[in-house]
Amino acid sequence: MYDYIIGHILVGAFPVETRLPAEMQLAERLSVSRPVVRQALRRPRTDGILFKQIYRS
Repeated sequence: MYDYIIGHILVGAFPVETRLPAEMQLAERLSVSRPVVRQALRRPRTDGILFKQIYRS
C-alpha cells in the first residue's frame, strides 16, 4: 500500500499538493478494507511525504 501511494505520487498519478482519493475509493481500488488504507497512510505522513489538512467551509 505504501509503495502504491508513493509510486503514484512519483509518476504524477497523484499530483503534488492535491488531495488523494478518499480512503473508501483507495480501499475499493485495492480490494482492501478502509482501516488498512488508513493505517497505510500513516507512514507517508510520519515520513513527511503527506500531510493531513482539514478543510472547513
